[in-house]
Amino acid sequence: TIVNDLREQRHRGKITLLHQPKKRSELLRLTGVDAERLRALTGWIGYLGRRLISGAIILLAIVYLTHFGLAMARDLGAQAAFQLAASRTLESIINVITGELGLSTAASSTLNPIPVREAFPAMLSRSFGLLGLSLLAATLIGGLLGIAAGRARRAGWSLLILLLSIAGISTPSFFAAFIMQRLVIRSTQTLGYRLLPVGGFGWDEHLVLPMLVLAARPIAQVARVTFMSVRETYEQDYVRTAWSKGLGPRWVMWKHVMRNAAIPIVTTVGLSLRFSLSSLPVVEAFFGWSGLGFYLLRGISQQDDNLTVILVLCLGALFIVVNLLLDVLCLLYTSPSPRDLSTSRMPS
Repeated sequence: TIVNDLREQRHRGKITLLHQPKKRSELLRLTGVDAERLRALTGWIGYLGRRLISGAIILLAIVYLTHFGLAMARDLGAQAAFQLAASRTLESIINVITGELGLSTAASSTLNPIPVREAFPAMLSRSFGLLGLSLLAATLIGGLLGIAAGRARRAGWSLLILLLSIAGISTPSFFAAFIMQRLVIRSTQTLGYRLLPVGGFGWDEHLVLPMLVLAARPIAQVARVTFMSVRETYEQDYVRTAWSKGLGPRWVMWKHVMRNAAIPIVTTVGLSLRFSLSSLPVVEAFFGWSGLGFYLLRGISQQDDNLTVILVLCLGALFIVVNLLLDVLCLLYTSPSPRDLSTSRMPS
């Protein structure tokens, strides 16, 4: 009713709201709209809009470079590859929008091509399941190791965590997969029965080896960052104050220590997911896990453009979504002002 009355008065020429800041703020006060919340909402919308636009540009560049690399692999010249990549990029964008992803022979178990749209959901679910379980295992194992070492606060634990983290980060995924397969084969020969399968797909014991290989580097990273964050937080004055008040160890740990040490740990989990994504094709091909990475390498080797472009585009979109979620979580945790959102940029 108030808004309608103000609009009627403005229509009669008594007041002008759009060009008078005082009367605009009076309208916000009368209608119950908080100006600070409105500015914060505008800042969030602008921030997310910029990130989505930059993500779309990156995905467009990914599609173009993928077509260019596939054209160069066919021994085309640079100029011909540029022209062919430009035309096929436009076709790929139209196909993605319309849902007509084309046919693929690399995704078929026979020589007959099948629609990419039919084979893609199964690949996506297998890879996402493997990534999710490996990241969950890395977060639990690495977090518990880091918390235990941080609570002990001993020099021996610090050196051990540092050495394990360096070894885990420095070991390539293919080498870790080779070592684990050799250990399983050797144990099978020694014991006379198979402990774990060394390849193949299955939501059973087939999942153990690829999950451990994908989780090796994230475990080392999460354990190191958790240890450093917990140890540093334990030395803060507010933690000493909590101990002096007679609070219990669990309350101090989860209410004061972990709440303030969570930001670097969450960021490290996101970074670990990006490392796992980069290792996914090698691990899936090594263990015969028929997911995105397995069929991506197969599509490249068979020069299957339809399948290769869709899988590369999916992995690129996943990278962008992970980075966006991490940035939004950090911004929500730190409670930024609208000015911070308006000036924030996408991290490198």
